[in-house]
Amino acid sequence: MPLDRVAFETVVAAAAMIEGAIQAFNDHRWVHFACHGAQHAERPFESWFAMEDGKLTLIRIIQERHTCSEFAFLSACHAAQGDRSTPDEVLHLAAGLQFSGFNGEIRKLWKVDDAVAHRVVTQFYQKMFE
Repeated sequence: MPLDRVAFETVVAAAAMIEGAIQAFNDHRWVHFACHGAQHAERPFESWFAMEDGKLTLIRIIQERHTCSEFAFLSACHAAQGDRSTPDEVLHLAAGLQFSGFNGEIRKLWKVDDAVAHRVVTQFYQKMFE
């Protein structure tokens, strides 16, 4: 299916609120986060995505148990960055999304230049829907 025939909803700026993101998890099978994110190594449930009205924490995401969720593209810094001392035991933002019901995701491990991230994301979706 061509990318220009795919239905989507864009939530940006002032509309990108915590409750709106939670609702998007329940309304859409796919979600895409293009925002800041942070991993909290000592308290991983406090890791977060930056929303317009605050931090959408991992514990909040996990508590929701999303029934519609299928795929998440996490174009957020540190979405899958773990703890170097225990790399196999880490709970990061991407793992939290899987615990909350997502079947799969693509995620960034570190900070990437916005222009580069835009090119990668554009190519991904174009190839996905060719």
